[in-house]
Amino acid sequence: MKHYFKIVIIFLVSTIFILTTGCKITAEKRAEALNNFALMCADKDVWKEAEYRLRQAIDLKPEDARLHNNLGIVLEAQGKLKEALNEYKKALSIEPDNKIIKRNLKEFINAHKIEVDN
Repeated sequence: MKHYFKIVIIFLVSTIFILTTGCKITAEKRAEALNNFALMCADKDVWKEAEYRLRQAIDLKPEDARLHNNLGIVLEAQGKLKEALNEYKKALSIEPDNKIIKRNLKEFINAHKIEVDN
């Protein structure tokens, strides 16, 4: 829990800095910041926060395959397998040639013995 508070403080300080310095932040940059924050949360096993931030990022950039892939990983870690599968499939539909997404989906299917409809 101690690590979680450090992450939240870093995020809040960064946000306050951006807002008070008059920096204009685009949806793309905000989505990237949210993704980075989600990755820090996931690294500390703060899965619900990571999921929340990735969903925010996807709201800003719904066609970013990487965000859907990352959300799939986070959902899988929480045991939300049906949702995770949907996110992996969405990521692959956006970037069908992405080797990382293909590998993650294949490992997911093998690990959970899931049959996939195309």
